[in-house]
Amino acid sequence: LSRRQRQMCIRDRDSFQFKRKNLRNNLKKYDLNVVLSVLQLHHYDLTVRAEQLSVEIFVEIANALS
Repeated sequence: LSRRQRQMCIRDRDSFQFKRKNLRNNLKKYDLNVVLSVLQLHHYDLTVRAEQLSVEIFVEIANALS
């Protein structure tokens, strides 16, 4: 997979894994401290739902986790 494809896996597969769940629940297999640090830059926390975030924020999260 290309870097872009790997980055989008977080958004498509994991972030939307369970409907109506927040990122803390859907991304619990990742380092949530890293995820939270990116979210806080955009004034979000781990209770945000995936559909509320832009693609750019997901890319930032993926880059921070890799």
